[in-house]
Amino acid sequence: NSLAQLMSEGKRVLCLAERHIVGLEPDFVFSGCTPEDANFPMDSFTLRGLVALEDPPKEGVLDAVEKIAMAGARTIMVTGDHPATAEA
Repeated sequence: NSLAQLMSEGKRVLCLAERHIVGLEPDFVFSGCTPEDANFPMDSFTLRGLVALEDPPKEGVLDAVEKIAMAGARTIMVTGDHPATAEA
């Protein structure tokens, strides 16, 4: 499955990649998380795979959304998910 397909199914997707770094001291401490602030190389990674996790709605959520709609109110979802995952 492609990344877009997995997200359209509502799955949370982790990308796994690796890059070998040589010459670091044994007590080296990684810091930063973006190419701008990392103290280690953030390029030339090799994609190793995707892991898709299912996170279904909690029990009672679908019923609650239906009741809200029947009452004439509008449901608004706030999420940190990628828009393709949230839409599914």
